[in-house]
Formats: sequence, C-alpha cells, structure tokens
Amino acid sequence: MTFIQGALSGFALTLIVVLLTPLSQYISHSLISPAYFSNVIQLSVNSGKMSMSEAQAYFNLMNYTTKSILFTAVMGLLTTVGVMIFLRPRPQEGQSE
Repeated sequence: MTFIQGALSGFALTLIVVLLTPLSQYISHSLISPAYFSNVIQLSVNSGKMSMSEAQAYFNLMNYTTKSILFTAVMGLLTTVGVMIFLRPRPQEGQSE
C-alpha cells in the first residue's frame, strides 16, 4: 500500500464515521439517555456554573452533534496522517528514495 492509497482509505473511513455521527448522537441522547440534557442543564444551573439560558444554549442536541462532527473529522484526519507517516514504506538498503 502506498502513502496515497493509505491516506485515501483513511479519509474514506473518516468520511463514513463523520456521516454516522449525527445518528449516533441522536440514538445516545434521544433513545439511550433521553434525560441527559435536562439533567446536565439542571446541574450546571444549580451549581452556579451557568445561567439557565446559557446552559440551554450549550447543552442541546444540535450543539453536541455539531461539536461531534467537527471533532470526529479533525481526529480522523490527524489519525490518518499519523498512521500513514509511521506505516509508509521504507526504502530497502541500496535503493534511493
């Protein structure tokens, strides 16, 4: 596998994971833990860390999904580049690069 083939494979895998991220966020916050946002909003307001409006603006499905998509894309690309750097073919002795 060449560096380009590995990079394209990693980028394709990253794209697939990024496309599945909204579904995973929806399942996590709507089906598995539907009270998550109301609980974390209440906790942040009761602890004095945020006002009610700040907490509601920060802790919601759209905000979490957006952050997850961006984080997944960045980490996928960084991981792809890092792995390809370590796995790139090394020239054999006596061969030039």
